[in-house]
Amino acid sequence: MSVIIIPSTLSKTIKNKHLLFDASFFIDFKDHETEFLGFIKQIRKLNCVPVTINQVAIEFVKGSKSEEDMQERLSLINSCVDYFLPVIPSVYDEQIYKQIVKYDRRGASASMTDLILGVLAKNHQKEMCYIWC
Repeated sequence: MSVIIIPSTLSKTIKNKHLLFDASFFIDFKDHETEFLGFIKQIRKLNCVPVTINQVAIEFVKGSKSEEDMQERLSLINSCVDYFLPVIPSVYDEQIYKQIVKYDRRGASASMTDLILGVLAKNHQKEMCYIWC
């Protein structure tokens, strides 16, 4: 059995913060559920709050093979996330446009979800860490 080990330097970084998960995290979680459940327990011991946004949940479930698969994916998200951060994209429009300009052609493949996550992570960097796999 594999285990996800959190290095002490990362422990100090995420302690007492919100940990923002992307769809990639949930894809890996689905493939390695036992290890990721252990990871979730570890971060909660650090008083770290796992969170995501509705746009990430939509991105994760849009690849569902059936309604049953979609419900399983939603259950997986709900099993490890304490709550969904409220996001109104129009609130971040100006910052999203700035990101698009900053990343130029390199950002052409970024989804709206990725742009929103980037703005959230930047705006709340003192109390939040952004995790993707």
